[in-house]
Amino acid sequence: MLELGCGTGIDAVELAAGRTYTGVDISGAMIAATATRVPDATLIQADLTALELPPGSFDAVVSLYVFGHLPAGDHRPTFARVARWLRPGGRLFASFPTGADDDVEDDWMGVPMFFGGIGTVATEAGLRDAGFELEVSTARTDADPNGGTETFLWVIARKS
Repeated sequence: MLELGCGTGIDAVELAAGRTYTGVDISGAMIAATATRVPDATLIQADLTALELPPGSFDAVVSLYVFGHLPAGDHRPTFARVARWLRPGGRLFASFPTGADDDVEDDWMGVPMFFGGIGTVATEAGLRDAGFELEVSTARTDADPNGGTETFLWVIARKS
């Protein structure tokens, strides 16, 4: 199990239960927080858009609320990279921004933070082009921490 953007490790606790878990985050502070929650995890501090892992290394890749923090131009190449990391029949579980927005760079905990996306149609097409079959692709709107709402595309995709 590979989690891209493990953050503080809150999801890692459940994702690692009974599994070999690898977490990736660009922030050293996030890696340190995950290490306290999941001490047996393999943790990698890296930019997931440049990360190289051995082909066919994982049965599943999870990425929750991460793609909205990547520059738009990095989405499709990252889809292809994730597909390489998965074993045949492996699955990607991920959320994606539904809108196609310009990237906005900010500094958050010492690393660049982007906000944007490529939109639902381009995300679905990009995943298919990378060799995924979409098993689930649905937009869901939920409350955000600031009292508003946010809509994300939730995808379960199988590597062909």
